[in-house]
Amino acid sequence: MKIDKNSIVTFRYEMLIVDEDGSQHVQVENSKPLTVMFGRGNLLEPFEKQLFGMRAGDAFDFTLKSEDSYGPHLEHAVQQFSKKGILDESEFEDIEIEEDMYLPMETEDGTPFNGKVVNLDGDNITLDFNHPLAGKDLIFRGKVDSVREATGEELSIGKYISPTNGKTCKQ
Repeated sequence: MKIDKNSIVTFRYEMLIVDEDGSQHVQVENSKPLTVMFGRGNLLEPFEKQLFGMRAGDAFDFTLKSEDSYGPHLEHAVQQFSKKGILDESEFEDIEIEEDMYLPMETEDGTPFNGKVVNLDGDNITLDFNHPLAGKDLIFRGKVDSVREATGEELSIGKYISPTNGKTCKQ
């Protein structure tokens, strides 16, 4: 069976991040299989497009450019704030903030997002709201382990259901 929309696909892969200087770093190791329902927005669409039509046993090796994955790194998404303005309205007043940590935040309507602390300077804090993989090209290498049709129950909820515990996959 070929991978198509609503197929339940199990595959293993490694993901390498390509830095600006061309060096590559393994981000995801090819150790545990991932099982998902294809064509339901559970994976990056360009990633799924690369695997559509493959069969169990097929290997893959492709690169997604940053513009096809998490987009470019946007300078306007790096912003400086007064620490007091950010922390007075949050639950983080007692937490020691350090560079490279992520602060969970939310918009006025309650939508959650994260800001990465990139600089602390006295009373100011600089946060980067870009996705951590923005501006990075990603290399994926792996192999399709299995492909099957989704069950009626999986189709109705739009997710893979584990046969071992009956729980849906966190996608």
